[in-house]
Amino acid sequence: MEQFVNRSALIIKPTEKLIRWLKSVDTTISDSECDYILKSPGTVYLVDEMDTGQKNEIETIIKDRYKFILQHELFSLVPDESKWQERVTYQSFNEFFDVTAIREVLDVFENPIQKW
Repeated sequence: MEQFVNRSALIIKPTEKLIRWLKSVDTTISDSECDYILKSPGTVYLVDEMDTGQKNEIETIIKDRYKFILQHELFSLVPDESKWQERVTYQSFNEFFDVTAIREVLDVFENPIQKW
């Protein structure tokens, strides 16, 4: 039985600007790896439930959570934090990622959600 979850979602997808930056800090990364990253379906982050899903509400949520998301994404690509720590800014987040906001999240799986 499906149930609404008291969360909304942000889908974070890398941009060409992220790939250019990545190539500047990791000269060993191949073009095929970069293509794979760029064509990935992205990462879903569950966030506070949105009331309207309007642009200003989405921006407020992003401004509240961008540091965590950006640090997670950059660390997954470049584990050496010294290479990206100064890039943890709202501007970098907006340049490095396209964001799609999903207002309603529905759980269609019968097992309970687990966190770890």
